[in-house]
Amino acid sequence: RTGRVLERESATAEPGTVLAQDPAPGTTLPVGGRVDVTVATAPNLVTVPTVAGTAQDTAFARLRDAGLVPVPGGREASDALPAGAVVRTDPGPGSRVDRGATVQVVVSSGPTEVRVRDVTARALDEARARLEDQGLVVDVVEEPNAVVAPGFVIRQAPLAGEPAVAGATVTLWVAVGEVATEG
Repeated sequence: RTGRVLERESATAEPGTVLAQDPAPGTTLPVGGRVDVTVATAPNLVTVPTVAGTAQDTAFARLRDAGLVPVPGGREASDALPAGAVVRTDPGPGSRVDRGATVQVVVSSGPTEVRVRDVTARALDEARARLEDQGLVVDVVEEPNAVVAPGFVIRQAPLAGEPAVAGATVTLWVAVGEVATEG
């Protein structure tokens, strides 16, 4: 006759398989004696899969397939991943969590945007440093100018205050001296 039925998670045995009994097999019992059994149950812990770099829909599907509940975890700028790609999850990949646990999925909003600084009327070295500090690339066009001192920025594109992503190029027109006049 069966006594208590205990359950134990097993990653290898089919659910319902008897893993152990007490008393052990071969033990003589009185008539009506009870035998406690331990049966296998499906493991309740699952591993959070790696989904960084995938599209949000793909990540949500993989997390659901792993027995997890994906939820939006917000957006975050990423210079390495395009908008819509998964940046990270919380808990992170490889974490062991309860089946049915919630996993926040943070998605890229695209590259970091900055507002281009105004560098007109500044010396080229200072202008270049201010823009490079923002992660921008500087392209210089020399232009003769009788009004602006040589080595100073006449104008810029994109204009001050416009958005630009890290790595974008800002063109600076720099005065190189007076316009030659014929006489």
